Amino acid sequence: MAGGSGMSFAARPIGLAGGEFLLTISSNSVNPNIRSLCVSAGWNQFAKVLVNVTAPLINRIALGSSSFPGGIEIVYSSGTFLGSDGLPAFSTDVPVTINNLGTIAGVGGAGGRGETFYYNDGSVKYVNGGLGGAGQRFASGTTTILAAEAGANGESVNFDGFHTANAGKGGTGGVWGQPGAPGANGVDNSGGIVIGSVAPQPGYSGGDAVSGNSYITWKNTGIRLGGVS
Repeated sequence: MAGGSGMSFAARPIGLAGGEFLLTISSNSVNPNIRSLCVSAGWNQFAKVLVNVTAPLINRIALGSSSFPGGIEIVYSSGTFLGSDGLPAFSTDVPVTINNLGTIAGVGGAGGRGETFYYNDGSVKYVNGGLGGAGQRFASGTTTILAAEAGANGESVNFDGFHTANAGKGGTGGVWGQPGAPGANGVDNSGGIVIGSVAPQPGYSGGDAVSGNSYITWKNTGIRLGGVS
């Protein structure tokens, strides 16, 4: 998926056709308020709304409980419609029809933490595993895509010039809608100084593609990456 930049949107009323009010969103946008855009573009607030999304990148759409008395249909004509900040790519609390001809995807899950060791040097001390990397996502409040990140290296402790404990590396973050990788095991060459460990963590789940699925009628499900709830 190619990256995009900018947060502006262009909403263009095409007019009424067969009793429907048609609206096109053609520029990359961050959570466009569909109802407000329709009202600003001349919608009478009664006709059915047909939203044609042609923008390459949309940083989520949240209909919430907005009122569309005549009903609403959203056509994702192309491009990619993605979640951010842990929120789904599309969410709704009102009935809506979706014709997905593109991709709807949640954020990638974070990687798991690497194995942590501990030892007793008068008190329990830790050799901490590396944190997992962030998953693929938008930069907050933008349509700039950030790649999944590698996990951090674990801490390394040399006890006496000969014996070491290298905690595990964190897992790599997941791509759109997919879980992150688990953390890695560490290497204990402490010769018994290390007295235990905390196992590497599994990767975290990817974000939801869709929330409010019980309200949605799908003409085409298209590509959906991540949970649908």
